[in-house]
Amino acid sequence: MATILILDPEPNRLRTHSEVIRGMGHAPVNAASGAAAIQVLSEHPETTLVLCHLDVPDGRFEEFLRAVRSSPHYAIVPFVMMAEDCDASRLLNLVTIGVEGTCKLPVDPEFLAATVRKGIEVYAQRHLLERRSA
Repeated sequence: MATILILDPEPNRLRTHSEVIRGMGHAPVNAASGAAAIQVLSEHPETTLVLCHLDVPDGRFEEFLRAVRSSPHYAIVPFVMMAEDCDASRLLNLVTIGVEGTCKLPVDPEFLAATVRKGIEVYAQRHLLERRSA
């Protein structure tokens, strides 16, 4: 069972995405803002994937992403951005600082499940490589 952090300010999407993840046998942990997500991550060091809405209410998406990427513990955790729309220059910046995948909202449940499976697989590969190099 994997722990998946979902950062999304919209309660209905949080609920829907959580249901998909629970239905896959995984544990969703939720946050509605970048500040809350940083706290949730500190409470759930076992997190193996982050699904994050681009437009968080406190505007701390990039700050949250940088915090995740700067932590040695979370550097290997895949980070997937969800958005209704994102211009090319902002997307390029986000990829540069650590976004590894994107989901266009609204997300189809099957696409979300496939994205979660791939993210968990990427995490497992990175974790194995990290252990071998230690």
